[in-house]
Amino acid sequence: MAGISEYMNWPRIEAVIYGEEASPRDVMGPKLIRDGVLIQGFFPGAKEVEVLAGNKKYPMELQDEAGYFAVLLPLRKIPSYTYHVCFEDREYTFSDAYAFPGQITEEEEKQFLAGVWYGAFEKLGAHPASVGKVKGTYFAVWAPNATRVSVLGDFNNWNGKILPMHRMPMSGIFELFVPDVKPGTLYKYEIISRDGTRTLKADPYAFEVEKQDAEGLKDASVVADLSGFAWNDEEWMKTRCAAPVHKVPVSIYETGLLDWEKPEDLVQFVKSTDYTHVELHPVMEYLEESRGAYSTFSYFAPTSRFGTPEDFRKLVDALHQAGIGVILDWTPAQFPEYESGLQNFDGTPLYEVQNPLFARHPFWNTFLYNYESPM
Repeated sequence: MAGISEYMNWPRIEAVIYGEEASPRDVMGPKLIRDGVLIQGFFPGAKEVEVLAGNKKYPMELQDEAGYFAVLLPLRKIPSYTYHVCFEDREYTFSDAYAFPGQITEEEEKQFLAGVWYGAFEKLGAHPASVGKVKGTYFAVWAPNATRVSVLGDFNNWNGKILPMHRMPMSGIFELFVPDVKPGTLYKYEIISRDGTRTLKADPYAFEVEKQDAEGLKDASVVADLSGFAWNDEEWMKTRCAAPVHKVPVSIYETGLLDWEKPEDLVQFVKSTDYTHVELHPVMEYLEESRGAYSTFSYFAPTSRFGTPEDFRKLVDALHQAGIGVILDWTPAQFPEYESGLQNFDGTPLYEVQNPLFARHPFWNTFLYNYESPM
């Protein structure tokens, strides 16, 4: 039987250790080899690591003092397994993130590259999910020019070396299913650009952003579970397209949610005045009161100033039940400058106009979107 080190790809293991590996699933995913099943993991600072499979425990051997462990299981197929990791003052048991396949299909990746993946928000971002019998959260972010992308949170002590994401070869989408990460968890992406610069970025597809307080700007993304909401607007959904739009009278009431003490007051007012639609000033998350709601920070996240994403769905549902359509203002032309925002997202002008001479709005000093990009 060959030694375990002979089955290990040491150049790529070094890349994992030094934070330079863009496809870690290829390196650390479980492998069925001639002499058994090879399990590898990177646990900086760990004293002992075991693989728990069935009713057996398999101690892992330290292969590199940086915290890279491996073990060869005497099995003929890859089992379901967990890690038990002991540090000096704590210990954890969790499933291996690199044992799970990607959740974005090749067809979806091709649609993304063509700029026609209209359901991208259903996979990009953070989505609580179950893969097999294991619950966790699936993360995906587009950063095609990054050297490495990691997802950070309390679940890995905000250490970018622990959960590097896997790069999809065609699109440059980085993705990873992380077991045991639950709704309500704060997270960001650590992005390493080609020149080695590290930045922490909020998730462009996040459904929720942490709540602002008096201590300063809060810009971490939040894992949000949008499943389980019971809509009661079936009648509205059936009738809204029953007749051609240009043949139906429309009367729109424009307002902002800040103008209303209670959401139900808005519903009652619009219904009593016979408006057919309400046009809301941006409800998407923004960070600074001085910049206002049109300085959108996160397009898919309703601002926490008015409650939770579920609270916003309740408002839309109530308006629809009252026979009132909802129009949302938004800012598709430009976005504000924040270190954790969209600008220079993967170390390059990914979302903004590429020529720096024309990248900013002449009056507001915001960044202008690059409409020539298909993504």
